[in-house]
Parts: sequence; structure tokens; C-alpha cells
Amino acid sequence: MRIVISGAGEVGFNLAKHLIEGGNDVVVIDKDKDRISYVNEHLDCLVIEGEATNFDVLKQSNMESAEIYVAVTDSDEVNMISCLVVHSNFNVATKIARVRNIEYHKSNLFNNKITGFDYLVNPEIEAAKSIIRAVEYGAVSDIFVFDDTDVQLREVFVDKDVNIEGKTIEQLRKGANIPFVVAGIYRNNELLIPTGKDIINRDDHLFVVGTKESLDRLFIQIGLKRRKIKSVVIAGGGKIQRLVVEGLTSMGREIIIIEKDYEKSKKLADLFPNALVINSDISDESLLEEEDLGEKDLIITATDNDEINILSASYYKSLGVKRAIALVDKTKYLHMSSTLGIDITISPKISAVNTILKFIKKGNIVNIYSLFDGKAEAIEFLLRKDTSLDGLLVRDLNLPKNVVLVAVNRDGKSYIPDGNFLFRGGDIVIIFALKDSVKEIEEFFLQ
Repeated sequence: MRIVISGAGEVGFNLAKHLIEGGNDVVVIDKDKDRISYVNEHLDCLVIEGEATNFDVLKQSNMESAEIYVAVTDSDEVNMISCLVVHSNFNVATKIARVRNIEYHKSNLFNNKITGFDYLVNPEIEAAKSIIRAVEYGAVSDIFVFDDTDVQLREVFVDKDVNIEGKTIEQLRKGANIPFVVAGIYRNNELLIPTGKDIINRDDHLFVVGTKESLDRLFIQIGLKRRKIKSVVIAGGGKIQRLVVEGLTSMGREIIIIEKDYEKSKKLADLFPNALVINSDISDESLLEEEDLGEKDLIITATDNDEINILSASYYKSLGVKRAIALVDKTKYLHMSSTLGIDITISPKISAVNTILKFIKKGNIVNIYSLFDGKAEAIEFLLRKDTSLDGLLVRDLNLPKNVVLVAVNRDGKSYIPDGNFLFRGGDIVIIFALKDSVKEIEEFFLQ
């Protein structure tokens, strides 16, 4: 499949990398010479220097043969206009624009029948949804949900509070007596598909799949008891923070907002009269004593500085705040955060990549998550009614290497299948696969 991407920033680069590794023909457009140079050095694709709104530049990308156009530059207006230029001049089936201004999403501007836009993606909205969902579940781990099922994928970091170090996967499952699957282990910068005999080590990241109820019970057993989050400290006053405050306020949470910009603080106080807004810097140590912040249930560090978010979340957690969520844009920081005591890291840009992938990989793919810098994917498939897999037992499947079948949803009921589970057309199948096996597994479930 030929895909043209305008914008070679964090979102565009990670999206292109993911699609190229999946065997797609990708073209990247950007006007920044440094970004162009970086893509040329790191990705095997055609790279064009120029403005995304320029017809001649778009034509150079062989847009006539493209099936999908994705505009993810730093400018909402450039993304929208370039999609309109593509719509007006080229026969491209799917056009996707990243649009960060929330006001555009509230308007009726993007009626498909009028403009030809197929999908809009807002990283801030996607990140805010992830934060709110995490708070609902006690902020004990990253949570990935699958459409129309109660199946979840949660990430567990094995530290001193998680009492499973030294156990094998098989011992963990037997001891818990709860249906779940450990789909992957991230260890020493490698992602592994474990067997029952693999031993769980300190500092492992486990990807655990099960129903919401099963995982809640499992987490209690392993020391990650879900606590209701009542009081929340939010550092920063940008778009994501405002969306989060709106969501958490409607859930009845006590909110404290810390914003160092005085004018922003005044606006936030007007917008959220039920929240306490403090005009200060999150790195000011006196805040802990003056406002008793160390007694709060959760801190969310969501300033525009990754380093401050990571360090502040870690510091406040060490001084008594029960849970910590940090907003992190740079993918190189995502994996280190858990070693600093941070419970959850959320990247708006990775959230945007996952959303775009879901729109790109259509057909029988219902949902998709790219994990650990694209090293693996969790994919939700809808089996066709006439699938050749109908009537087959799990044990009779010849699944590709490094693929785990983790859950099946049928008629609203979720199953963690064993070897005797029988497939039916219309089943929703959830798999976990290392990157090298993704293309093969996608073809497998198209049968």
C-alpha cells in the first residue's frame, strides 16, 4: 500500500517507521532540511523537501498512485489545506489530518460530504482520554481497551511493590487461579513472547491481557490494589490539562492545578471555579508543605517540558503522593520513567500514531495499538462470517512465530481461550505480536 505522509516530526517519523516495517511504500514530505536529513538517515523511503500545500510537491510524491494521505505537520491549517488540495486534485481514497485546535473539532467544518476529509486526529484529546481512563482504574498501570469488549491490556512494572519477582509465568497463573495471559515481557531493551517457564525478574515490564474483572482481581493479588482517586494535582494549564480537568471534575474529583504563568492561572480559575488554582512552579519545593500536596492521591505532570514532567512526577511520588502520571512526548523517555517510580507515562504523539494506524489498517481490523516504540502490536480482528477459521480449534491453528492469541469476544462475552476453544465466524479475536510477525498475522486472520 502506498502512503504519503506530510510532516516528519515525532508523529510523522514514528508513523512512517511503523508503516515501512509493515511492508508499505511510504513517502515523507517536509519543508525542514534537518528533519528531511534525519528521515533519510533512518528510514528507507522516498523523502521530498517542500511545502505540504504545494501542488507540485504533492505531485512529486506520485500522489496519483497513493491510497492514503496523512497530514501531520506542526500546523493545523497546513494539514487541513493540504488535505483539501489532495482531495481536489488526486484520487486518494483516505485522507487523514492531525488537527490540534479543539475549536475545529467542535465546529461542523468537517462534514465528509462537503470537504472530503475522512478522519481528524487530535493528540491532545486522545491523551486526555487515556489519562481519564487511567484515573478511573486507580492509575496503577497503562490501560489499553478494545472496542465492544471488556478485554483490556495492562502494563505492569515489576518493582518492590509487585510481589511476583522470581515466579515463573506458569506459577503466577496457577497461583492466581484467574484467567489472564502474559502476552509479552519487556526486559533489557528487548520484547519477548514468554513461555510458562520464563521467570519474572525485577524491572520487567509485563503486558497482561484479560477481562476488566479478572485483571482487577489479579492486580489486588500481586500488590497493585486499585484505590479510588479522590484528590488530583495537575501541573500545567494547557489543552490536555483542561480536557483532563473537565473530565475529572465531572467525576467528582478534588482538583488542584499548578500553573506558573499568571495570566493562564487567572483564566483557569475562571474556567474551573471548583478547582484550586495555584500560580506557582511545580518544581518549587515549598508547595509540598504549604498545600499538603504530599497527601494527595495522584499527581499528573503535564507541562510542555518532558524533563520537568518526569522529574516532578518522580519527586512527588517519592515524598508521599500515591500515584503519578507523566506526560512525555519524546519516545526515548517513555521506557525509563517507570524505573523512577512513575506509574504511567502517556505520549500524545504516540496516542496520535495509534489512532492513525487504526484508521489506516481498516478491513477486519477493529483496533490496534503500537507498543514500545513499535516493537509489538496488540491487534483486534473481526473474523468474517464466512472465515475459513470457523470451526477450528485453537490447538489446530498454525499461528506465526512470536504471536500470542490472548482473547476472544463472542456475542458480548469475553474468553481467554485454551487449546480446545472453537472459533466461529463473527468472533472478535485479540492477538499480541512482535513487529516482525504483524504482517503475517494480518494476512492469517483475513482468511
